[in-house]
Amino acid sequence: MQAALSRVLLGLALMASGLGCGNAIDVHTRTAPNADFARYQTFAFGPPESAPVRYQESVRATVAERRTEDFVAEVLVSKGYKPAPNADLTVRIAAGVRRKELPIPLAPPAPGSTPGQTWLPENEAGEILEGALVVDVYETATGTLLWHGAANAWIDPDRFDEARLRRGVTEVMSSFPERRS
Repeated sequence: MQAALSRVLLGLALMASGLGCGNAIDVHTRTAPNADFARYQTFAFGPPESAPVRYQESVRATVAERRTEDFVAEVLVSKGYKPAPNADLTVRIAAGVRRKELPIPLAPPAPGSTPGQTWLPENEAGEILEGALVVDVYETATGTLLWHGAANAWIDPDRFDEARLRRGVTEVMSSFPERRS
């Protein structure tokens, strides 16, 4: 009984810590070592890239890509870049979703039951939907990748959260270099 209770408490602690991170947006960015952004003044969007590795394309991802373009454009303009048809920089966006299974901890034994027995099956699991977003910026003339930003987060399977997407894009783009005049 002590072992079962310890297992339940550990599982609840893990779930609570996971639920606490449920609103977190995991972001990473990289800039090419020799990239000199002082040379660039303009940007344009290229066609979307394929969904990130281990993610799938979906209607939701397509909507996220379209909205991300708007948000990225806002950030780039605020950083001093201008949209143009024959731009110095080409921005490509990718989005995707995937389902992830999370184990649900075993419930405590029911009163009067045999130790080791629980009233829930041991193989129950919860499922979350995770979204991923990638923003890649290329030098248009050479096709060289200059900057990469990505975010992933748990997303609500029942509704599209535009404010959260905007927050994710803002966090991703925060490290993109400002244009120096």
